[in-house]
Amino acid sequence: MADFFQVEVGTLAQYVTTLKDAQQRLAELPKLLSSGSTDLGNDKLNDAAGDFQHSWAYGAGQLGELVTETTDAVSEIATVYSQVDDQIGKAVKTLGEPLRYVGQAADGMVR
Repeated sequence: MADFFQVEVGTLAQYVTTLKDAQQRLAELPKLLSSGSTDLGNDKLNDAAGDFQHSWAYGAGQLGELVTETTDAVSEIATVYSQVDDQIGKAVKTLGEPLRYVGQAADGMVR
């Protein structure tokens, strides 16, 4: 069954790092856009450039929020997978002890 569903917690950690990097870049985007001049020519062109900057700043903010939510969710998933993996390992070890005694008893009965 484990062959069908495997999670690489290290890969999840790399994904979180990538998401955090994207989040940081998105957070910097509005500053970059606001520092640029929209004085490109006539009033109509300047207004269009200003609208474009505003739309991009708004969109970057929205994307940043979604990336934050995704980053938090993936981080939590990685933590839970690690905890479950540890718990399963402990459970298997706990089950292994009685089975060892059963095996020893069976060996004694065969002799």
